[in-house]
Amino acid sequence: MLKAFDWSPQTRLLTEDQNILSLRDLVRAGASIDVSGAQINALPPDSTQTADRYLQCRTSGSSAQPKSIRRTQASWVQSFEINAQVIGIGPRDCVATFGTLDYSLTLYAILAVSYTHLRAHETRGNL
Repeated sequence: MLKAFDWSPQTRLLTEDQNILSLRDLVRAGASIDVSGAQINALPPDSTQTADRYLQCRTSGSSAQPKSIRRTQASWVQSFEINAQVIGIGPRDCVATFGTLDYSLTLYAILAVSYTHLRAHETRGNL
């Protein structure tokens, strides 16, 4: 079976942000996920009938028209595992994010935290 996002019961969110909570619920449901601006939704099942689950998001459009990005969850998980080893982070660590889920770096950080069983504090720039 292909690796996909996981949201461990050990992962603690230090936020009440509804979008992050919606993302958590979709990960736990095993859904393919679309993040578009302030919207977090399940993608319809893949018409190719593969076992892959996807994450779809958008670029900011800062240099051109915004573009859709669609990657398998397995490709994201592979980078989570490599980063956890290289950086040396684990379940005892806490990660702070400084943006909303429409920023791909914040989205990546929240999903990496959930996969590696860390604690996350979402600040939206407020410390």
